[in-house]
Amino acid sequence: AAQVKLHIDHGYDAVLRGMRGENPPGVLLDHRGKKMRSVDEGDTLHFTLTELLNAVGIESLDSPNTAGAVAESVGSPTYFRGADISQARRRGAAGAPAARP
Repeated sequence: AAQVKLHIDHGYDAVLRGMRGENPPGVLLDHRGKKMRSVDEGDTLHFTLTELLNAVGIESLDSPNTAGAVAESVGSPTYFRGADISQARRRGAAGAPAARP
């Protein structure tokens, strides 16, 4: 199966220090503060979608998303299907745009 890969370059300006540049060196930490990897100056960050989700504490897009529940929810939606449902609501049941109240 194909994986989604993200490549991230970023610039920075530290005006008070008179510094600017691109892709500074650093250490990437996950949501628990555990070191994921070190990054050398000038290196582009590379992540698969799975790595990025795991870094923020999501094991799978099929995992329950307890923060995504709303008043009409029955149980906890998943990360992926929760987004699917809200898109379907916006389009309306037949795929046409939903009427605005």
